[in-house]
Amino acid sequence: MKKLFSVLKYTKDYKGYTALNIVCNIFFAIFSVFSISLTIPFLELIFKDDTAKLQKVVAKGLPHLSLSLKGISEWGHYQMCLMVVEQGKAQTILVILIVVFIATLFKNLSRYFAMYFLAPIRNGVVKDLRNKMIKNHWHYLYPILAMNARRYDEPHDHRRY
Repeated sequence: MKKLFSVLKYTKDYKGYTALNIVCNIFFAIFSVFSISLTIPFLELIFKDDTAKLQKVVAKGLPHLSLSLKGISEWGHYQMCLMVVEQGKAQTILVILIVVFIATLFKNLSRYFAMYFLAPIRNGVVKDLRNKMIKNHWHYLYPILAMNARRYDEPHDHRRY
């Protein structure tokens, strides 16, 4: 864990990219959950043929919308049942497919942009580490580099022996 934090200190120069990467990863997680959770009602519509149950849910009325997972789930189930009763199964399946497609598109776009904003961070940190290493070990590298430079700067005799 100490090694991770020692490398993370090099990301302080890339705060903007880091913030954008975190935001895009949060959107990726949200859209992933959203697109996966929409496949359950889609499969229920395809494989179940229980219109009486759907009409009972609609007859109960609109449930109270609360900002909890259960409240949002009940509200979404009611809206789906209402759409099936009013517009039919085919129309409801089409709407769910369009919403799943859009959620998947946004999920993939947010993942793409998260990786897009991560690339300058990775490249910059590697560059900074390389520069630090060269700066710290220059006294070891200089004689080797100077020797190679002299060897290639000398005029060569191209005669064969």
